[in-house]
Amino acid sequence: QNICAFFKRHDDGDVTLDWPVFVQTRYRLLEEFVSNPHLESRRVFRLLTYRINPVLVENIYSPHITDHDWYYIHCPGYDKERYVVAVARQSPAGIMMKQRFEQGARNAVSIHAMTAELTWKASQKDGMPVMAISDIVCWEFHNLNSGK
Repeated sequence: QNICAFFKRHDDGDVTLDWPVFVQTRYRLLEEFVSNPHLESRRVFRLLTYRINPVLVENIYSPHITDHDWYYIHCPGYDKERYVVAVARQSPAGIMMKQRFEQGARNAVSIHAMTAELTWKASQKDGMPVMAISDIVCWEFHNLNSGK
């Protein structure tokens, strides 16, 4: 079983374990949230995020919820378990993500670490639950806390 341990350096120089990430990876909290979709349920996670190929977005994901961009996310401890998530283009989270990913467009694959709130929305196509980013708490590592 994977456990991802991140550490925080405090102003006084002390280094401590980042407990939220440890607990998230140890107890598979993202997998639990994804496996049990309940409309309007919300939870905050530390995530690694990257864009989905635009052809896949147009043909597979966009019909479910219009006016959204689509990304892959995964828990830092389980990079082979990726999930699809929507974000409303005109929402504050959608605008921030678009800007962040455009800045990283020079790289072939741009992966960004973030702390974000996930929620479940109903698909416009069939009413089935679709996972969405409802809020960005902060961007991690580079430009820490630049999300808000």
